[in-house]
Amino acid sequence: MWLRRILALVSVGTLLAACGNAAATSEDKKNPAPDELRTATLLTPTTGWLLTTNRLLTTSDAGNRWADVTPSRDGGNLETAFFLNQNEAWAVMQSPNPDWASNYSSSLDLYRSSDGGRHWMMRHTGATTPIDTGGPVYLVFIDSMRGWMLVDQGSHAGFMYYKGFRTSDGGDSWTAAAFPESGPILFINELDGFISGMKGSFVSHDGGKSWQSLPIQTLTDASVSPMFELPVFSDDRHGVILGRIVDPTGGDTGEIFYATSDAGRSWAHLSTVANPSVPSSAGFGGVSSSSDWLAGFLESAPPPVTTSTRFELTRDGGRTWEWTPNLLSGALTAPISFAGSTGWGIFNRSGCRGFKTDCFSYKDLFQTDDGGLHWRQLPVR
Repeated sequence: MWLRRILALVSVGTLLAACGNAAATSEDKKNPAPDELRTATLLTPTTGWLLTTNRLLTTSDAGNRWADVTPSRDGGNLETAFFLNQNEAWAVMQSPNPDWASNYSSSLDLYRSSDGGRHWMMRHTGATTPIDTGGPVYLVFIDSMRGWMLVDQGSHAGFMYYKGFRTSDGGDSWTAAAFPESGPILFINELDGFISGMKGSFVSHDGGKSWQSLPIQTLTDASVSPMFELPVFSDDRHGVILGRIVDPTGGDTGEIFYATSDAGRSWAHLSTVANPSVPSSAGFGGVSSSSDWLAGFLESAPPPVTTSTRFELTRDGGRTWEWTPNLLSGALTAPISFAGSTGWGIFNRSGCRGFKTDCFSYKDLFQTDDGGLHWRQLPVR
């Protein structure tokens, strides 16, 4: 089974501060933000979890039914969540008592569950986030005790401000941790970790004490280094990483795949897939095994939707590629989450039914059962 150290992020909110037990509830929040899909993560081909603006949902029957396991509805929106397996889960939420008087910040509280989200225990993390300019929170655990958290304090293109933390007791206490930038994080064991953000991709082999640029030898004819997603590992040593080759004049010239057999200390180029329309951007793809990958490319869509996605698929480690039969309406918001040949992807569909009027934007969950060849929409209620 391919390791899934996927993290989630959601917009800011406020929440319960008292320490103790908290059972999941179905009460509606007062004045909730519009509820849209944020993160979709498969744990097995039939079980997984969704993070929306306001809710944390789980399924045990391939998305036919969803259980709302949101830790609390009393104060605000989720910041992030992470499931290690079907039972052990964590969620980060803002405190309901922000400090308006001094620094306009809100404390972050960690909720932990050992029964798949039916019941939660809350602990204060000691971390804070700005009330009005806070960024995403990233969270990952490698087992029931050891985890890392990165709290973005409001980074943007010209400025990066964030704080890192780590825990060795399941989240009961946190100590400062160093990260080279703000972005999604992945640890495959207690030593080997990865982060990918605006500054590039970095790797650590000492548990996050030090970080180095990802040691990938880019192609000699590439004038701009590829932009890499987090790698996907099948065990503690073997993984595949997908990158988009950026064209300096705009758009992407293609997607590129590398593999490692030593936990990211070295990488070998496996395959490059050309973008059929360079002025457009390459979309997200996915890695379902050591040999089965998807490369996604964006195309113009029939009105009123503006963008569609077409995938190229390989089942032999990039030696041969074939186009999947159908265009999918919208653009992927993140790499596909796979468990075997079953995958989940969130597609954002937007456009205008009139000339700059009656505009819309919404996100839908789609599932593939054959490694990306065919897709069907999953209802989320």
